[in-house]
Formats: sequence, structure tokens, C-alpha cells
Amino acid sequence: MNETNLNSESVAERPHHRRRAASHVFNITKYWFRLVAQPLLAVVFIVMIAFLFGYAQRSFNWFNDARSSEASVDTGVDSLYACSMLCVFVKAPGRCPVCGMELQEIEMTGDPKDIFGVTIEPAARRLSNIKTVAALNLPYTKEIEALGKITYDETSEATISAYVDGRIVDLLVDYTGAKVTKGQELAVLYSPDLYSDQVGLLSAKKALQESKSDRSILKNANQRMYENSRQRLIEFGIPESEIDIIEERGKPDSRVRIVAPMSGTVVDKLIDEGKYIKTGMPILKIADLSKVWLILKMFPEETNNLKIGQSVTVSIQSQAGKQFVGQVSFIDPVIDSRTQTVNVRVVIPNDSGLIKIGDYGKAKIQSSSVQTEAMVVVPREAVLINGDDSVAYVETERNRFEFRKVEIAEISGDKITLANGIKPGEMVVASGVFMLDSTFNIQGKVSIIDPTRGDGKLPRKSPANRGKQISDDEQKEIDASFTSLSTEDRKFAELQVICPVSEVRLGTKGMGTPIKVDVKGNSIMICCEGCKSGVLEEPEKYLEILMKYHQGHVNNPNRSIEPHSSATSSAKTGASK
Repeated sequence: MNETNLNSESVAERPHHRRRAASHVFNITKYWFRLVAQPLLAVVFIVMIAFLFGYAQRSFNWFNDARSSEASVDTGVDSLYACSMLCVFVKAPGRCPVCGMELQEIEMTGDPKDIFGVTIEPAARRLSNIKTVAALNLPYTKEIEALGKITYDETSEATISAYVDGRIVDLLVDYTGAKVTKGQELAVLYSPDLYSDQVGLLSAKKALQESKSDRSILKNANQRMYENSRQRLIEFGIPESEIDIIEERGKPDSRVRIVAPMSGTVVDKLIDEGKYIKTGMPILKIADLSKVWLILKMFPEETNNLKIGQSVTVSIQSQAGKQFVGQVSFIDPVIDSRTQTVNVRVVIPNDSGLIKIGDYGKAKIQSSSVQTEAMVVVPREAVLINGDDSVAYVETERNRFEFRKVEIAEISGDKITLANGIKPGEMVVASGVFMLDSTFNIQGKVSIIDPTRGDGKLPRKSPANRGKQISDDEQKEIDASFTSLSTEDRKFAELQVICPVSEVRLGTKGMGTPIKVDVKGNSIMICCEGCKSGVLEEPEKYLEILMKYHQGHVNNPNRSIEPHSSATSSAKTGASK
């Protein structure tokens, strides 16, 4: 019975034990889930969120890139990047390599095949500070600048020399820079020769006075002797007033006083006191510094319009900020064979004594020849100069800027006078010119870096430009190049107009006389021997170029030369072959 009850009790307790075991397993599972699975799920969730975000961002960027690419294809946008200081212009975003500032995008629009023009959006134009001014049409007066050296006025200069041998016993003016007046005693000279001549003078005078003879021959002889003795002393440099004193005194003097022949400044002391001198040796040099000379070195062509008496404005190197006015007094008729220059003398008043001998001066001379025909004047900042090349940019349409090669006639201060390249009234870029030039260069167009990139080329896609009028210089070059051609070949070259290989006008760009080449039964003119191999290797290509040129030229209402029908038909025949 006990065993039966025990078994019954064990059976009754079994569900309880099972529930306890299941609860224990659940608690263990829950613990490990919290410890491992829950953080792992969180990590997986975060990774999925990041993946979805990245995928969405890539999709969005791809969409924007596609739109940008599509817009670029449609509009021909070529983006540049620059900092707000406009240090450099680059094609990729980032930071400025010069100042480190963030680069901003600048959009440039327009036809990339238009090598002479670029269109800039208004926002980019404001950022680049591009401003234009109208080219002015003003009378042309040329201003010439020349350098020179200050020298003495040779007409107001005197050298005091010894007329006889002797010794300087007293040098009364013994330093350079001393001011002297006319008649002032400069030195005392002891000379035995002068003493003898004074004795001769007094003897001749006494003989003349004591002569009681009625015979005129003797009296005349004494008179001539007296006059000759007096003249000899005058020629030795003794003033007549001093000679009169000697005659009144009746006693010769071995010491003679030397006086200044003019007022001025002692600019050179050439001997010391107590020295013996010979006849002709210089003692002092005196110059009048109230006027000085400026000797200019000028090119011969610059002196063509100069006139004696013409006013000159002079700036002296040592007198900064001051200007002096002088006059042209002499134009040397001989060209210096060593320097190929002409000396031009300018006289400048120097009453104040500020101008020093040996100083340098810069003269500005207004040419006396004023052209009656006005010329174009633009700001100095509007023109970029690189060696012999000068360029400017003109706004031909709203926000479209065109490259122009210009020829400078004169640069004066902040203005430039142009001989050609820009017409009066055209809007010239006066601010932001360097940015424009950099843009042209980056886009592979003409610029000051390479102004000949499109020089002489005839744009294949712009027939309207093919009939452009040529300049007088080009026409002269063409005429000279065609001189050796026969009448028939010359006419043929004039009607063909261009070389199909180089696409420049025949007879221009220094190519010389055109050459006739037979290509598949067709005669074609080329500019030089260098183009011959190209025509013979690819005749169809160059015949087609020639044909397209003449077709575009015919469609141009502003054409200056009618196309040659035979040349066109020959081109068509060659192309068809």
C-alpha cells in the first residue's frame, strides 16, 4: 500500500516538474536572446538602413548626373571653377591651389566650335566682374617720350686760359661752385714777358709824345708802334681799362690780374695757386647755369614732326614730382652710326638752380602732326599684350564676348589708341579681361597665349565668314605672290581663293607663290610644297573641302569674290570619283 501510494504521488508530481523544466529552458533562451541575438539584429538593421540610404543616394546622383549630362549635350555647357578672388580657373571642383578658398562653379555656354567667341551666363559674369565700355572715336595726337642727360649750355660757357707764360701768384677764386660776375678778378699772374711788353708800350707812348719832327713818316711810325704795343697787351688778356691805368701810372707791373669775361658759376678749377703755366693752359671754367641743355636720344622717325621752338615737358630724375618746361632748340641732322639715334637739344630755364648737371631727364613731346582722321581709344586695361601680339574682347551680343586682335598706335597713360581691330562704339571689355582670356585658353580657343590658333582659318561651319573682306596688307601680299604666275594660273588662283589643305587664302601667311597640282584630271592650286603630299594621298578629301568651301561661299550674301564655276565643277567631279 505504501508503494502504491508512493507511485501515485510521483505520477501526480510529474507535470509540475515538467513545467519547471520548461520555464527554466525559456529563461535560458530569453537570456541568450537578450545577450546575443538582440544586438545582432540591431546591427543587421543598421546595415540594411545604410545600404538602402546609399542605394537611394546613388540613384539620385545618377539621376542628377544624367540630367546634367543631358543638359550639357543639349546646351554645350563647359563648367569652370574659380574662387571668389579669381586666382585661377580650373575644370574640377575643390579648393583653390593659390589661396585655399572653396571653388565655385562658373558656367560658360556657347558653341564650342566658335573659336572666336564665348557666352557667359549673367551670374558668372557678375562673379567674374566683367564690365564693358564703349570704344571712343577721338582725334589722334601722338605723344613721344624720350630720355636724355642734362649738360651745360655751351653758348653760356667760358674757359679762362693763360695767354702768356707765367706763375699764378694769387688765385682769388679757388673753389668749384663759386658765383662770379662779369669783370670780377679771378687770379693774379706774374709774367716777365708781360713786364717787357708793358715797358715797350710805355716807351712807344713816350716816343710818340716827344716826337717834334715835322716829318709825318717818323710820326706815323711812332704811332703804329704805340698801337701795336697796346694791342699786344690786349691780346694777352689784359683789359683796356687796366692798360689805361698802366699808361697813367707810367710804370710797368709784372703782375697781371685776370678777370671774368661773363657772369656765372665756376664749374671747374683746373690749376692751383703757385703753379707755373704755359700759354694756352686753362685756369678756370665758368658756366651760366640759369639755362641748361637736355640732350635727348631719339629714333629718326620720332623726329619727323618735331619743330624748333616746340614746347617740351621734362621730368628730372632727382626732382621727383616736379616738372619743367623747355623748348626744342636743335635737331641733329646726322644719325649716330653706333646707336642709330638722333640727338635733340632741349633748352630748360634753371633760375632756381634745382637742375643738376649730369642728371637724367624724361621728356614728353606732343607731336606737331595731328591726324585729321579720328582713331579708336580704349582703356589701358582692355588690351592684353604679349610680345608683338595685342588682343581685346568685344561684347558683340548680350553676354557673348568675341576675341579681337588689335594693332596699337599709341599707349598714353591709362589710354590706348588703336590703329585697327575695334570699331568706334563697340563695347570693349575693360574689367575681367584676364578671366575671359583664361576661359578662351582653357576651352581650346584663341587667346593671348596662342592668338594664331585660328588665324587665317576659314571656319567650315560658318560660311558667312568665308566672304570676309581682306585687308589692304593681305591684298598687297597676294598681288606680290601672284606676280610670277601666268595670266591663266593667276585667274585660276584668284577664283579658287583658298588652299584646300591649309584652308588659308592663297598667297598669304608668307606662303609665297601658289603651286598648281593635277589631281585625277583636275587642276588644284595649293599654297606650298608642304601641302602637295596631302593632296596626292587623299585627293577625295581635299576636293570635297574645296567644294564645300565654294558652296558655302555662294550662299554668303556678303561674299567679296565670286566662286569659279570650273573650280566648283572640278571639285564635284573629283569628289564623285
